[in-house]
Amino acid sequence: MNRIIVLALAALVTTTAAMAQGTFTIRRPVDGSTVREVASIRIPKNSIPDGGYIGVYVNGQFVEATLPDIDGDDYVYKLDTQARKLEDGPAKIEVVLFVDANGKPQVVNRSSVNVKVDNKTSIKIPEEGLKLRYRFTPGVQRVYQFSMNQEVGTISQAQAQLGGRAPTVSTEGMKLRILYATDNAYTVNGERQGLLRIQGLPDKGKDYAMIIPPGETAAKKVTQNELSPLFMRITDVGREVFSSLPIYFGMDLKNGAPPQVDYFPILPLPVLPTKAVKPGDVWNAAYLFGKIDSDKPFEQSSFVQSAPARGEFEGVTWYKGMPCAIIHSTIAAGPEILKNVKNLNKIKGDAANIKLENKLWFAIDRGAVVRMEVSMTQESLVEVGGSGAGAGSPGGNTGGTGGSSGGGKRMGLGTGDDGGGPSVGGGMITDPVGKMFDFRPNVDENGNMTLFQVGRGRGQRGGGGRAGGPGAGGIGGEPGGGEQGSRGAQNPGGNQPGGRFGQRGSGGASGPRKMVMRVRLSYVAELEQ
Repeated sequence: MNRIIVLALAALVTTTAAMAQGTFTIRRPVDGSTVREVASIRIPKNSIPDGGYIGVYVNGQFVEATLPDIDGDDYVYKLDTQARKLEDGPAKIEVVLFVDANGKPQVVNRSSVNVKVDNKTSIKIPEEGLKLRYRFTPGVQRVYQFSMNQEVGTISQAQAQLGGRAPTVSTEGMKLRILYATDNAYTVNGERQGLLRIQGLPDKGKDYAMIIPPGETAAKKVTQNELSPLFMRITDVGREVFSSLPIYFGMDLKNGAPPQVDYFPILPLPVLPTKAVKPGDVWNAAYLFGKIDSDKPFEQSSFVQSAPARGEFEGVTWYKGMPCAIIHSTIAAGPEILKNVKNLNKIKGDAANIKLENKLWFAIDRGAVVRMEVSMTQESLVEVGGSGAGAGSPGGNTGGTGGSSGGGKRMGLGTGDDGGGPSVGGGMITDPVGKMFDFRPNVDENGNMTLFQVGRGRGQRGGGGRAGGPGAGGIGGEPGGGEQGSRGAQNPGGNQPGGRFGQRGSGGASGPRKMVMRVRLSYVAELEQ
């Protein structure tokens, strides 16, 4: 009798332990369901013992061995069907439970479901193609998170000709939230237009943003009051009608803002194809850059410059639960095209290579950008100090451009000349040999363009120029003979030059040598939800 009781108790304990462990099975997705983008595979939390883990297989192909994260009562494995490039159609998802025994993985259990992958099949494209258009609904506000990075590298011409790649140095990246608000909508000759308010926003949960200002290399705290709006009226394909940078006036009709630096983004929306398109279609596109004239920003009616590009409709896909069209725009220009363009060293005749790529996810039903991936690269010949004489350093910086009352200044986060500053990348970059430059795209009257130019020093806000320093010595040679820069005239508006450039150094025997400099700026813009 005692033996039977012991056996019964043992059976009870075994059953309880089994119930506590739970059944190893895929709870979600259910068999026969449709999945797209990231499929969450849910497995009961108590079904994987200590030391256990799972292997994931799709259509019999091994994907990964892991112990997933816990969410509530389940382990959840995120299967990114797009990143794994799973074809649309039937798919078998299988998870296998492994437990190590004697140093070897042992299969304990397995579970599988049959699903249907649908990342693009259900997005129907009309016979005549998709007509992609921005939709303007007054009051709609969309916020995008911009993540930006910059890098630069220098290599000798000989190494470049042999196919070498320059080692790169990355600078501090910047994250910036930008608001695109539709303040009004119009219909002009049957064409829809919208008035957009484009403005930088504070970081989430804070009353300031960390921004790399034009002409600087480190991020600084910018208050909410310093983030100014830019108004841009565009057509439903993204062409600029006009733009305006507002001036704040007080009740006495005088400039009511105290002296300060105002930051505003000049980041126009991408231009969409004019005609309906189908996957594989290619067309002559336009790529828009921001541009500001810092001497008269309030008089500008356009803050956009355009460069010719190649547009291609790659196809459709579901992204963040929205049916999207994928547009790929490219600009590529080589030495022959750019032989008369000023390069980083601002000397005509030096060759350069430029490549720009923009991959756009455009929500078809919402008429809005969901995601952008942009990469801009330029290779140019630049002069660096040789074993002897080198160029003297600038004799002084340029004073800040005065505001309308002579007290402050505006700094565009788009492109521009003195004070307009670099675009999305923020401030200057320093290459391995110490040359300073920034992102200032320029398109001349012949359609030629550059992306990056030698950076220009900028003085302090609202003050006169400061005295210039002596010219720097040649690298590896005797000290140069650069002259002391003269002091600029004091001006409350701060728009007088702070001094003239130092003269070329005289020491050393050999002159500067030319190197190939590769500069790259990239950013991702993602719609916040």
